[in-house]
Amino acid sequence: MRISRAAYCACSNHALKDLGGLLGAPRRNPQHGSASLAAACVEGRTALVRVRHAAPARLLPMQPAAIDRSGAAWCALGSFGGGLLGGDAVDLTLSVGCGASLALVTQASTKVYRTKRDCQPARQNLEANVAAGGLLVVAPDPLVPFADSSYAQRLRFCLESGEMPASIVVVDWLGSGRVATGERWAFRRYSSRAELFWKQDGVSQTERADLVESLVIEAGDEPNSMGPRGLDVAARLHKAAMRLASRSGARIRNGADLDDFQLPEISGKLTMGVTSGKQRQSDALTGSVTVARLMAEKSEDVYRVLHSCLDPLARELGVAPYSDRIHGHGLMPQVTGSWIAKEKEKKQTSTNPSTVLASSPQATCHNPQDYNAAALSFMQQMALCQLTDATLPTGGFAHSAGLEAADQLGLLGVRDAPDSYDKVKEFILSLARSNNRLHGTFVIGAHHLVSSAVVASEETESKLLERWQELDSMLHAHLATNEVASRASSHQGAGVARVARSWVGQQCMPRNGHTATVFGLLSAKLGLPVEVAVHAFAYCGVRDAVSAAVRLNLVGPLRAVELQSSILAELTHDLLRSSREVAFAKDFDGIRTLMESAAGCAPLVDVAQAAHDLLEARLFLT
Repeated sequence: MRISRAAYCACSNHALKDLGGLLGAPRRNPQHGSASLAAACVEGRTALVRVRHAAPARLLPMQPAAIDRSGAAWCALGSFGGGLLGGDAVDLTLSVGCGASLALVTQASTKVYRTKRDCQPARQNLEANVAAGGLLVVAPDPLVPFADSSYAQRLRFCLESGEMPASIVVVDWLGSGRVATGERWAFRRYSSRAELFWKQDGVSQTERADLVESLVIEAGDEPNSMGPRGLDVAARLHKAAMRLASRSGARIRNGADLDDFQLPEISGKLTMGVTSGKQRQSDALTGSVTVARLMAEKSEDVYRVLHSCLDPLARELGVAPYSDRIHGHGLMPQVTGSWIAKEKEKKQTSTNPSTVLASSPQATCHNPQDYNAAALSFMQQMALCQLTDATLPTGGFAHSAGLEAADQLGLLGVRDAPDSYDKVKEFILSLARSNNRLHGTFVIGAHHLVSSAVVASEETESKLLERWQELDSMLHAHLATNEVASRASSHQGAGVARVARSWVGQQCMPRNGHTATVFGLLSAKLGLPVEVAVHAFAYCGVRDAVSAAVRLNLVGPLRAVELQSSILAELTHDLLRSSREVAFAKDFDGIRTLMESAAGCAPLVDVAQAAHDLLEARLFLT
């Protein structure tokens, strides 16, 4: 066959572009693409009534025989260049009609190449609307960020309520990078924010999201199931988490029927936590949410677990998600004492998930003068001492912040091992950083509600509490995805509120709320500067976690003094950044904008917290 020169040049150019992708630096200008996909029920079957895309996005409808027989619709999202460059943006719009079933998958893992000199991140925005009785399944392959890459995504799901409310099953999967080439958590920044809104008669009942899952991982520093058509998936997620906890040697609680569920064979370490709860309390819009968080050494293990848990969707979609990614079969071996002992004898390596989140460069210890905190009067100093007193009856010592579950799941290594102290320190430091970036932001917002720049003198206390309630609801939307963490925050918040009403008066303090918002409000009422309030909140969190480590016999009482001091020293950089954020909250609109940036940064801590309720023997409430 004869190949013309023009065709040969085109093939050569295409090959060079592919070679550039392999080298991690494809050369083309950033693109702003879009994709629009709509599915509707037509004559009892789901049909794709709208399929549009523009580079770099690409939509590929799928019609295998099994899918066609089920009456569902499948579509794959791909990219013309095999990945996203710095500055690329993709806007994806999904619409699922009443009674329709749509599955959105990807061709392969989504690569994010390193940013250019302008440091612009690659962006993806997804907005999905699911009508009553509709089912949307989003089951992508992992996102693989290359070294020096930046990525930001925003997911927005609007679900119609009713007698048969809408259902969604969403997998949000982040890989650590190109591990085979030595790139592990080497990207510059990863930012993800997922929001869920319940609608009634096509109209959202509030401007605020009913549920928020926000995560930001910077240089150095999961599946959701909702709706009646996802209940079987939620049940299997709980059973999978229990099987995995038992595999780690933890004693899981009794009463769980696991005889009808077996996990596939797993070759590496995998930790999973699952929480469920009511997502909204309105009679008209009551819905449930199940959130599963997974962290694993190997992507193949994640594929197997997700495929097993999402298997009930085969009845709806014709084929279970990730079926084409499973190349071997087998069940996970039953847990035995010798297996557990063998696992505990293995040396902890750098691939241990507990070291991933704390792999950041050690923060330098700044001088105390660097804080630039305002000088406190004698009364302010006394108020600060009482506020941070360990004997203040707020209930903080009843919670371990995930430390107890992490210990039983083996995330802290083997006790009395040479590196056990370092692993406990890394876990608590990751916890403190994540709390400061999420909860600390709400401490700032609640504190500023009392300042004269936000609340004018003629405004009443009821108006202040109304705005505070809005702020507290925003924090609850973040915590609703982790019922255990939400429960701990609510219990301690109620304790702080009870103390505050006795301390500064009942008229100006709420009866309950989350810890961060109540703490910020009380600090302002006591006349403490906002920077001091943030630092005090961080100190209390570290103090409670270290106290939990002592009672779990992870560290001794004297070693705990050194542990707490070193953690607070390494937390200095994060506290300084929080102090700089204070300038953004000059009015209530500024507070709302600041709250949009609030996000956690320790997914392993979230996994451990979510797994706490699986344990049979527990010293702490959470």
